[in-house]
Amino acid sequence: MKTLSIFLTFLLLGVAIIFTSCAKDEAITPIQKDEQVMIRNNKKAVVPFKGRYITDPQFVSFEYPILTLFITAEGSATHLGKSSWEAVQIGIQAAPGSGDPQILYSELVTFTAANGDQLFGTYDGEGYGDPTSVVTFSGNMYITSGSGRFSGVKEGVLPYYGEASLTQGGFIVFHDGYLKY
Repeated sequence: MKTLSIFLTFLLLGVAIIFTSCAKDEAITPIQKDEQVMIRNNKKAVVPFKGRYITDPQFVSFEYPILTLFITAEGSATHLGKSSWEAVQIGIQAAPGSGDPQILYSELVTFTAANGDQLFGTYDGEGYGDPTSVVTFSGNMYITSGSGRFSGVKEGVLPYYGEASLTQGGFIVFHDGYLKY
């Protein structure tokens, strides 16, 4: 009886390990070898860009209807690995109770990889919700150039979306787009 009990315990443990090890996370994969060769040989390539960042927005000014934030973000993305980005964001607030979105834009956003290589661009988008509590937002970041290993980037479009709790601090931002060399 004791042997059967030990056998069943190991069997259940094995099944649990198999199910948990097969859980699918949205992996952020490094650049593929064929893409590296194309980039190295200065050939055109379109490479995917997926990222997840936690931001720390700092209020700069608010003169209704203009809200200005300085945003720093840390996270990781394909081709950048562990990285950060920063931007000055201008938000044009909708009239209270109108149901219209807040309009978001930035004249410059800079992504920085751990080794200092950078991507540069702008973004625009919309935010919905009460700016004093929870806001959902989405839009596009437009990459226009880069430095270091990204110096060959001609363009990129990084659709983004996320949710912010201004009372608890921090935004979670997800990116899913491409870079074109």
